[in-house]
Amino acid sequence: MSSKDLERKEIIESGLFDPSWYLEQNSDVGMLGMDPLEHFLWLGARLKRSPGPNFDTAQYLRTYGDVARQNYNPLLHYIRYGRNEGRQAFDVSWEGLAPAATARTLGRVAGDVGKRRGRPWSCSAATSQERTSLVVSAACWI
Repeated sequence: MSSKDLERKEIIESGLFDPSWYLEQNSDVGMLGMDPLEHFLWLGARLKRSPGPNFDTAQYLRTYGDVARQNYNPLLHYIRYGRNEGRQAFDVSWEGLAPAATARTLGRVAGDVGKRRGRPWSCSAATSQERTSLVVSAACWI
């Protein structure tokens, strides 16, 4: 398997690349007739375009200057290293979540938040916080 094939596989398996969302946000990609993932790997990440609603490329590069200085694809960095290092895929303040975020997505985010803080995610803790939302509460019951 080539290194490019491995990169594609890792990104697809991460669930963080959403081809439909990427095309919706970047109409030029559709106009060029390019495969969305190929565009992201070849050019999109360099243009600080996000691969989906659950990873903010520009935020990641702003927050982690070491990644920006390495000229490393930020999504691949997050998948390979950043997640395990406790780095944030996007601004995790609850107000920053998209209204259409699904319970499954929130579960992944909640799990990442719990890992960064060194403890498992607790829905009772989430619902007792000042910023409790119906979406977070729904994620806890699924």
